[in-house]
Amino acid sequence: MSVIKLYGDNFSVATRSVTIILDKLDLKYEMIHIDVLKGMNLTPSFQKINATQMIPVLIDGSFKITESRAICTYLATKFGSELYPSILVDRARVDEMLYYDACLVSPTFQGLMRPVLQGADVADVEVGKMMGILHHLNKVLSSTGFMAKTEQLSVADFVLFAMIATLEAVAVIDLSIYKNLGIWLERCKSAIPNYDRANGNGLKKVVRYYLVRTGVAK
Repeated sequence: MSVIKLYGDNFSVATRSVTIILDKLDLKYEMIHIDVLKGMNLTPSFQKINATQMIPVLIDGSFKITESRAICTYLATKFGSELYPSILVDRARVDEMLYYDACLVSPTFQGLMRPVLQGADVADVEVGKMMGILHHLNKVLSSTGFMAKTEQLSVADFVLFAMIATLEAVAVIDLSIYKNLGIWLERCKSAIPNYDRANGNGLKKVVRYYLVRTGVAK
């Protein structure tokens, strides 16, 4: 059986969402580092792997897939994990949250973090958009404590966790006002066996980059 290969960078939220799922499933994989800060994803050699020049990319034998949410659901399905539920209505709720993330949460997060990571001022409108989303997610969690209103953690939780944990790490928004989110963040973190490898080390890299760009560190 061939070893799963993951092309990515733990600086990337999308990459970390996949490494979290790989860790949860206790899967062995080879991580091929594509340093986005050095533009390695824009090189001709990587373009042969993914013409869109985006990370992550997962290769499982002869099968290649390039979208992080699709990678996560593929892995959970292939290895029979209820992180992507077998019950149709629960799976539909997970899909609902993944699409919500792809269409609204992630673009808003990127619009907020791009100037943050460049050490520039953030427009109040971007902060307001993100806070509106966090308020909504905090309310969603009041149902069952899980993002897809399931009875246990799912792919939707860990995909959103990779992003919200980044917001928490750079402290661009005060998350303490969202009680349900705080409880949920700790639940997700404690459920990841090898947390530093799957997410923590990448967060440290993001924070370090942020501090350097803002002039706090050298």
